[in-house]
Amino acid sequence: MKDRLQTAHAQMYQAESHAQNEYGDEDTAKANPKPLTRSEVDALRKKLGGMSLQAFSVKVLVWQVLAAVTVFVLIWLVSSNLLVGYSALYGAMCVVLPSALVVRVVSRRSGADRAQRNLLGPVGLLVLETVKVGVTIALLCAAPFVLSSPDWVAVVAGFVVTLKMYWVVAFLGLRQAKQIKKWE
Repeated sequence: MKDRLQTAHAQMYQAESHAQNEYGDEDTAKANPKPLTRSEVDALRKKLGGMSLQAFSVKVLVWQVLAAVTVFVLIWLVSSNLLVGYSALYGAMCVVLPSALVVRVVSRRSGADRAQRNLLGPVGLLVLETVKVGVTIALLCAAPFVLSSPDWVAVVAGFVVTLKMYWVVAFLGLRQAKQIKKWE
């Protein structure tokens, strides 16, 4: 028992000594960690299974298009009315088209040099999301003009189901990351 306590104490002492920086201050060492190199960052991303903004946006867009087609077909078959199906498809397109705009902007920035990529930082993403919401609202307001008499229940159903694809992609990404960690 005494040997176990001494071993545990020695391990704790080693951990504490590794946490201290050159000033002997443990809090400063935790607050200012050593920056990672590019290869370490790539290895960490690969291990954690992280997804870039561009990859996430493209996956969401693909799932939204699949959801839009599925909602259109299901509502058309259930209602036996093609105009109701078109209303659901229009509601879905109110989500897909602004998402396609975001994918376009993000993919253009990903190939740019570092200075241009930094322009799409947090403020750029906020502006981009604001434009996306504005385009979505404009498309929903234009529904009575585009469709002669939209079925609003179908429009909302298509809109909501397609919008929920963000959660589906996020859930599948978490599930995939857990499976990768399980196999390691």
